[in-house]
Amino acid sequence: MQRSNSDRIRLWQEAKIKDWKNGGKLRGRFPQRKAFERWMQGQIQKAISKTQDATLNAAIKARKARDLLWPKIHTLIPDTSGLAQIKDVTSWSKFFQITDCKLGANERRALTDMLTWPLTLFKAIQRFCPSESIAKPMEAKGGSEDKIMSQGIEVHILGFSASVEGERFKDAFRPLCDLLPVSRYPRVELVCIGPEVGNKLAAKKCNPVRIGEDIHSSNIWMRFENRLYHKSMCGTKANKTKPDLVVAFNSGMWCVDARRRIDGSAWSDTLEILLDNNLTTVITARSEKELSSCVRVFSFSQILKGEPDYSKRTFSEYSSSQLMEGNVRFLMEPVKNSFGSLVPSHAQTEPGARNRMWAAFKGRKK
Repeated sequence: MQRSNSDRIRLWQEAKIKDWKNGGKLRGRFPQRKAFERWMQGQIQKAISKTQDATLNAAIKARKARDLLWPKIHTLIPDTSGLAQIKDVTSWSKFFQITDCKLGANERRALTDMLTWPLTLFKAIQRFCPSESIAKPMEAKGGSEDKIMSQGIEVHILGFSASVEGERFKDAFRPLCDLLPVSRYPRVELVCIGPEVGNKLAAKKCNPVRIGEDIHSSNIWMRFENRLYHKSMCGTKANKTKPDLVVAFNSGMWCVDARRRIDGSAWSDTLEILLDNNLTTVITARSEKELSSCVRVFSFSQILKGEPDYSKRTFSEYSSSQLMEGNVRFLMEPVKNSFGSLVPSHAQTEPGARNRMWAAFKGRKK
């Protein structure tokens, strides 16, 4: 229930109680206090249900509009070249203003469901990998363009899905070329890792993909690994290079190892890698409730590990779990993400939207 609606209900309730105490009409209808309170609670529940129904209907409508536009959504991305001259973009309204977007409200809302990935990534890089800390590129011996050794940044994107973020990824991440111009970020390498990357994208692993209109001058590179993160980081020596930033979009870390039987994924193993290596990590979630569940799991002094007992309802009640050391140090407490999607997801179950909330942590408290 929205705060504004709660305030309206509170003011209505206070007015009715005052009327009843002063012997008004309600006192005549309900001489007994308990009868009056039952009636009042019934009216409040009707108001809450009406508001919830209206919210749900609006969410379903927005979702349907998004689904109709989705096949051509990449064609609606506005010209983002103007962003290269702007040091900061703080909101969707500012983004659409700078890009001189002429789309209607429905098209803009649907577009946020795709652009939430690059805009959220941009804000994470801007905050935790400021351009002032990035060294200038150096040219290796030989002088060829392919041998430019940029001391840029490397970002690991966990849980990357070929069917979600990976869909039309070249279009979706293209605005990063203007948001992170080469003058401030000589090279940005995005390493997308996860069991849902898919073989098609994984085949590009050895040949990173340049993103942007002019691929010959673009500073944004993407490569893909169809592996679990903890296995990727524990692999060859080359794969052990520590990234400058780790980002997990809508990770679902709150379910810990619930998908182990499905695809072998185990967030507890990944968390151990992130915490042991003191990696700056940004996580997002679809709702405040979902992110709170994530935080509750890995901010305890011990973190649950292993197959959960599905007969239990809370993480603390998982009877068959092992425990690992936790006590996470937060760099950014859970807060609303200004570039979360404006399209509701899971509208008929738990309200939320892609990347609506985010938080950041690095290592353990000492």
